[in-house]
Amino acid sequence: MSELSPKALLDEAGKQRAPCRVRPRKGAWTSGVVVRVERAGIILMLGDAPFNGGEDVRVWFSLDGRNYTFEASILRSGVPVPDRGRGGLLIGLVEDFREAQQEPTAADLAIEVLPPTGRGIELLAGSGQLVDLSVEGLSFVVPSEVALKFVAGGTVRVRFSGHGAPHLVTARVRELAPGDGHFLYELPFSEVEDQRRHLDVVEAFRRR
Repeated sequence: MSELSPKALLDEAGKQRAPCRVRPRKGAWTSGVVVRVERAGIILMLGDAPFNGGEDVRVWFSLDGRNYTFEASILRSGVPVPDRGRGGLLIGLVEDFREAQQEPTAADLAIEVLPPTGRGIELLAGSGQLVDLSVEGLSFVVPSEVALKFVAGGTVRVRFSGHGAPHLVTARVRELAPGDGHFLYELPFSEVEDQRRHLDVVEAFRRR
């Protein structure tokens, strides 16, 4: 990680109009540029991307040959940007700021939970939402209206794609907790054939 603070890095990114990518929790990456840092937050230029106030997003940007990523909340869309119209996006509440290894793409990063029968559910750009990931397991939420074939105590497979060859592990559904409009699943990993590969893949996804 650079010795500069996140604010200093973002300030410099704004001065250089550094390229950035933004992804909502349930969508794909959208390209843009960092415009400037203000007292109210950070302004990005993403054109006509349909982002809404209050939405949580993951942001990636590149500066002087190094890549960084962080989580943020959208404070306002349609912010005026000089010479570029009203396509600005104001974000704030920066969390989990860290150096990233590479530019993200919508196609090469995926975590899919596969039930014994039927279609799986994608956790990075599908109807599922990854909550936590470690070498011991993961947790995710899905809207209540999404029909799943996962039962407490049952076995599923988890497929990681995008950092080398696809990596498959077996997990057990430990908990299914209903919430307000969603279900929370906890999946501890139970069978991992290649522990070294598993550690490398999980760490790569945690740095995304």
